Amino acid sequence: MMMDDQGKDAFVEGIKSELNDIDNLSINERAVAFDKLHATLEETLSTIDGL
Repeated sequence: MMMDDQGKDAFVEGIKSELNDIDNLSINERAVAFDKLHATLEETLSTIDGL
C-alpha cells in the first residue's frame, strides 16, 4: 500500500486523533483502544517494510 504525502499526512492526523480519543477514555477502556491502534500501526508498518 503506497501512500502519497497527502495520504501520509491524513494517516498521521488520524493516529493523533485516535490518541486524543484514547486519552479521553476511562482507564478500563484504554487497553482495548491501544490494542486496536497498535494493530492498525503494525499493519501499516508491515506494508511499508514489505514483511
